[in-house]
Amino acid sequence: MNKKELKKQLGIVTAKIADIKEELEGIRDEAQETCDSIEPYENRNDLTQQQQERQEWFENAISMIEEHMDALESAADAMQELENE
Repeated sequence: MNKKELKKQLGIVTAKIADIKEELEGIRDEAQETCDSIEPYENRNDLTQQQQERQEWFENAISMIEEHMDALESAADAMQELENE
């Protein structure tokens, strides 16, 4: 493998990371919509314990997805840096 081949492979991986990040953004947005749609049942002012737990689960999942998206962004940046050298 030479430098040109390595840079080409890094470019391919960087593009795949961008695709994965885009997919995760869609999943995160859907999870956020679901989380936001959790409302008290009719004739109630507060969420039930189960609804609160469900909402917390989605909030935790969203947070975890965003952490992984940040990690992917860092990895893509590092690979792009190598490509540009």
